[in-house]
Amino acid sequence: MKDTDIKLDMCVRHKETGTELFIEYYHEHDKLWVAIDEFGHDWFFEADDVEPVKSSNHVLSDNIHNDVPSKVREIVEGHLKSNEDLKCQHSLETLDEIIQDLKQYQDSLPSIIDLECVGAL
Repeated sequence: MKDTDIKLDMCVRHKETGTELFIEYYHEHDKLWVAIDEFGHDWFFEADDVEPVKSSNHVLSDNIHNDVPSKVREIVEGHLKSNEDLKCQHSLETLDEIIQDLKQYQDSLPSIIDLECVGAL
């Protein structure tokens, strides 16, 4: 992280120890951040020593975001490969099946509104 990425009252994770820290202030003279851990102990560190802590909602959102392209590709390529191998359908029928499967997959995912409601977008 950079100093500009860190904000007061933010939670970060120390990269080396995995300890979650709550940012209290920036010590200008020494160019160090000061935070406390869950036991109230003070920690002094540079921005490069920590990473942001994501909520479980943000992790879920990231997983969905990263999984969608591969799942879409899998659906489309699966239908196209089957049609090429079997040659038993017109391409328009294959397209209808792809669209139907993509809609079914979309219906299985949370909506953008659902993700916004829990602050995970």
